[in-house]
Amino acid sequence: MIAYAEEKKWSQVMQKIDVQSSTDKADTEPALEVMAPGKMPFCLGGMKLWENLVEHVHTAQYSARKNDWEASIRVGRTLLFLHHYMMLSNDYQAAIEDMLSFGSSDDYWRGNTLYEDELGRLSLIRLYPGTPVPLHDHPGCEGAMMVISGSVEIQRYTLQSQTQKGSWGEIVGLDMNPERFLEQYDTTLFGKLRNNIQGLNSRTPDTVILKVQSPSEFKNEQNWYYPLGDVSEDNMLSAKRVRARNPV
Repeated sequence: MIAYAEEKKWSQVMQKIDVQSSTDKADTEPALEVMAPGKMPFCLGGMKLWENLVEHVHTAQYSARKNDWEASIRVGRTLLFLHHYMMLSNDYQAAIEDMLSFGSSDDYWRGNTLYEDELGRLSLIRLYPGTPVPLHDHPGCEGAMMVISGSVEIQRYTLQSQTQKGSWGEIVGLDMNPERFLEQYDTTLFGKLRNNIQGLNSRTPDTVILKVQSPSEFKNEQNWYYPLGDVSEDNMLSAKRVRARNPV
């Protein structure tokens, strides 16, 4: 939880944003006040942050080709700003506490969709040490993940172009990209092609990730990728691709 002084600071900052947004959009955009499954109580300022975040995720993919780290930092700032803003909501605080309340699990992870619209999906993911999430893709989507509790190791791969239209269960080739080790408030990106395939391995017992992906719906079914051997000297990995029954 954030301290009262920090909460007051963010409240003052967001109040200014809300006033400006209300002035600009009061006649055309109503506030979202309904709290329902998958719906966060964003006011106008929160919606502005959400729209900016999705836009930053899309534009960062171009700069990520040259400097993935810097692009992740830029998106991370917006994602962290949105996280602090939502911490002013009791519902968001309760959602995080609910994730952390689960101890060891027979599942690889637990997920909770916080908000979803035509722009994308915002969700929380709880990870457990010793039960890594296998390699999986995000078909037709790009997005970002920020650690809000604990730390995680992320394996990142890009599907080779000649295998992108293969059938379910076929053997595919993956190009390995540098792994990322993320601590609290670190962010990583995944594009529609580059780094779209990822594996998650929690390094602490309290790992929770805030994830944004756009668009909200997969254009195709999500897939698992099961390695068939070790990574080669030229950073290539052969894997069997199968349809995921429990998407991340």
